[in-house]
Amino acid sequence: MQDLLLFLLLAVLLFWCVGAFNRLTRLRAVIEARFAALDEVLMRYLGWVQSLLPAELQAGGALAGADDAHWLRLRAALDQYFAALARARRTPREATAMDALVLAHNALAPAWDAVVHSKTLTRDEVALAQLKERRSRLLSQSVPLRDAFNDAVAAYNQAVGQFPALLLARLFGFRRAGNMLKLGLDA
Repeated sequence: MQDLLLFLLLAVLLFWCVGAFNRLTRLRAVIEARFAALDEVLMRYLGWVQSLLPAELQAGGALAGADDAHWLRLRAALDQYFAALARARRTPREATAMDALVLAHNALAPAWDAVVHSKTLTRDEVALAQLKERRSRLLSQSVPLRDAFNDAVAAYNQAVGQFPALLLARLFGFRRAGNMLKLGLDA
C-alpha cells in the first residue's frame, strides 16, 4: 500500500513537472513570437528613416555641408538602433538587450528632431508636416505590438516567479525576461 501511494505521488509530481515545464516553454515562445511582430514594424520604421538620409551617408560616405552634424547624429543613432535591434532579435527575453533597445530608441528621437528642426531635411513646410505625420503613423503601428510583447513578458515573468514553478524554472534555466515598458513609441 505504501509503495502504491509513493508511486502515485511520484507520478503526480512527474506530471506536474512536465505540465509546468511545457507552460514555461509555451510562454517563452509567445514572447519570441510577439517580439518578431514588433521587430518587423520597427525595421520598417528604421528603413524609412534611413531612406531619408542623404545618399552620401546611405553609402557610408561623408557629407560636405553646414548642417552635417545633425545628419551624422541621425546616422549614428540609426546605427545604434540597428545594432540594439539585432541583439534583441537574438535574445528577445534578455533584460539587457531590451534596455539597450530602449536606450537606442530614446537616442533616435532627439536625433530625428534635430534634423527636422534644423530644416536640413526639407525647406517645404507641407513636406515637413507630412514627414512628421508619417513618422507618427509608423510609430503608432508598433504601440499595440509593444503592449502585446510586454503582456507576454509579464505573464512569463509571473509564471517564472511563482512557487513551486520557481524551483523548476531555476533548475532548467528559465530567467525573468526584460520588457519594453520604457519604450516611448507613442510619437
